[in-house]
Amino acid sequence: GYHYVPTLQWSLGSNSEISGYDIRIKKGDEIFENWKFISINDLNSDSASHSTDILVDHLLEPSEDYTFEVRSVTPLIKGQISEVTVNHTPRQPLMPQPVSAKLVEGKNIKLSWADYTNGAAPYDYEYRIKKAGKEEEFSAWTEIEDSFEDGTDRATYRLVRGAYLLGLRTRLTHSAIIDDLELEPDTTYELEVRALLGSSLASYPPVNPASVTIPHQTPAGPAGFNASVDSSNHLVTLSWDDPLNKYITGYEYRMRTVNGPFSIPWTNWTSMSGSNAKTTSHTVQGKLRIVDGLYHFENEFQVRAVIDNLKGNSSVTWTCWLTEMSPGPYITPSNPHGAAPSYCYLTSRGY
Repeated sequence: GYHYVPTLQWSLGSNSEISGYDIRIKKGDEIFENWKFISINDLNSDSASHSTDILVDHLLEPSEDYTFEVRSVTPLIKGQISEVTVNHTPRQPLMPQPVSAKLVEGKNIKLSWADYTNGAAPYDYEYRIKKAGKEEEFSAWTEIEDSFEDGTDRATYRLVRGAYLLGLRTRLTHSAIIDDLELEPDTTYELEVRALLGSSLASYPPVNPASVTIPHQTPAGPAGFNASVDSSNHLVTLSWDDPLNKYITGYEYRMRTVNGPFSIPWTNWTSMSGSNAKTTSHTVQGKLRIVDGLYHFENEFQVRAVIDNLKGNSSVTWTCWLTEMSPGPYITPSNPHGAAPSYCYLTSRGY
């Protein structure tokens, strides 16, 4: 917290033999420190008011009781002791402003703000957050543990609150990364920052909180994707693991046909009718063509998740070899044109 340097003031005595004053101090119920002699020549005397003051070389902690004792000193004797106890309540820090927020690394919030200080006050800061909307409530204030200064304006600012001049202050800009927040996508949040100085809080929160909107993250390619085919009707069943993403609004698939080293371009992505966040399979009609008197073809398939207009990454590719069964034997080295049942496999194609 911020420590304060006190100034003591008292009336000058009429004894011209006074050479100076002894001063000592104690905190709370602790014992007094040793007397410290201050020469009368080092005092800031005012002959018109017959008073003097001195800036005591001692740092006071906020909201703590301190007792000062002063006595006059002549070459021969020590004077009577005068005593005063003070408890300094820190002035409330000014409101940090302006406050801004932006999303970083897809899930964390970078808060930036400025404060006006004389450069000596080591403020601490807290933030709070809520969903945008009048009916929503702010979270509890949370300490910002790792804030850092972005820069310092060289100019100073003449600050006035009401009719009181607060003096000239330096404007410092700060920022901090707020992480480990459980933020919902497609949601706008509001954040406020306040300054602390010892036990003293900022007098009021920012009038206009910073706001940031959390976008949806691009869905990953469906894991566990695989394909199987029914040889009797060449219907291909595409299946994948449930990603447990409640924001998914549907799925799409695409396919292309391959003949040896040649392939046609992928078809456009096709929406899986009726699909939603819980969908984990879809059936597609495979395509055949005649080769050497038999119907067969390779079909390649990919799937992806969709969140409204946000398209997810595609899955790995599965290939299904489709043939039309005939009474003849299966393919053998001696009978390369025999019919074989359709089957699917994870392709190694890189395109």
